Amino acid sequence: MHAVLRKYLAFLARLLIKKHKPYVIGVTGTVGKTTTTHNIATLFCTAFGENAVEISKYNYNGEFGFPLSIIGEKTGGKNLFLWMKVAYTAMIRYFRPYPRYLILEYGIDHPGEMDFLLSIATPDIAIVTPIEPNHIEQFQKFENYRKEKLKILAYAKKAVVHESLAENVPVDTPLYGFSCQESMQVQDMKISEKGTTAFVKIDEIIYEIYYPSVGFFLIENLLSLLYIAHKMHIDKEKIQESMKSMKVRKGRGKLLKGINNSLIIDGSYNGGYLSIKTGLESLVDFFETKNIVLVLGDMRELGPEEEKLHLQLADDIIRIFQDCPSVQVFLVGPMMRKYVFPKIADILPTKSALSSREIGEYVKSYSDEISEKEVFYVKGSQNTIFLEEAIKMWISEDDFKNLPRQDEKWLAIKNEFFESVEKGIL
Repeated sequence: MHAVLRKYLAFLARLLIKKHKPYVIGVTGTVGKTTTTHNIATLFCTAFGENAVEISKYNYNGEFGFPLSIIGEKTGGKNLFLWMKVAYTAMIRYFRPYPRYLILEYGIDHPGEMDFLLSIATPDIAIVTPIEPNHIEQFQKFENYRKEKLKILAYAKKAVVHESLAENVPVDTPLYGFSCQESMQVQDMKISEKGTTAFVKIDEIIYEIYYPSVGFFLIENLLSLLYIAHKMHIDKEKIQESMKSMKVRKGRGKLLKGINNSLIIDGSYNGGYLSIKTGLESLVDFFETKNIVLVLGDMRELGPEEEKLHLQLADDIIRIFQDCPSVQVFLVGPMMRKYVFPKIADILPTKSALSSREIGEYVKSYSDEISEKEVFYVKGSQNTIFLEEAIKMWISEDDFKNLPRQDEKWLAIKNEFFESVEKGIL
């Protein structure tokens, strides 16, 4: 049934692409992929108008979500009538005007999936964000996963790729990143409790950019779309205007007010090695004025890379924070307990638990000692980690809506998990 549905959705999506021929911007990679996709949508909506831009309303990607993004519908689940509605929407959109710009996220989790997505829609411009180990159980080796992602470059008419992949792409491929001095120069980066700012110079034109979250890596995420906007000759004023409209999505670095006006940087949606490491490095600017509290969860789906990357992260934590005047580390999950805790516990004040709720309750128990000087950095994989449930105990109930995975289905899954998990803080 799944195979038939997959083919049918792909058929409907191809019909729309063939009929309307939208200008396709395709985003793939691992770090910052979804954030980049939505930031491009903000930029293009500002420059060309909302009616000119199509993007998944439901953060879909992959072999089912990808065609649904093109059709503009959500999954029908187990409801036949809802799937009939998907087909009806596709037919209606076939005969009506379709947006000029289509922004698609090319997400994969098994071999051959990129070929399938590219058979539906090939990008006019591809953006490849940093690629780090993920879904390694399905790909056996990181190299296989990276090759699958990079297939998009053979089909895209134009592309811009993160500098970390320079050795894996053709020599003449445009690159973006902090070290790409030939194509762009990033100057005067600053971090505050309200966000991150910088100036970017491309072809003698200077753009002032801002992102309402904490982290230099967030500025780097913006460089790819800034490069594309510049090369497409989008008006500078429109670009600047779009930068002021960027929104941080739930669990992807959103800034929240915590206990006694403390600051929470909520990265609970997901977390791989590179995104966690770069996030930690961005906290250095707070060392002299803030008390740093790290709440870090397991990194999942790493396969044979699991031990290596967790140990590597432990070394990074020590390197970054060993001279920090005030830091407290909380680790969540069996991998953090097994690999990271033993390496850092004798060097930094560290506690470990298998349940994020338990960490949440522990921190709340000394809430009288927390002040506006505390900065909580929360980041980890979603799979049975659910760090947002710790955050819930530190924010007002009105802010629960700003956390990821709060619908009834997810809450039921989490409650079942927390009832089964072993208790105990080390």
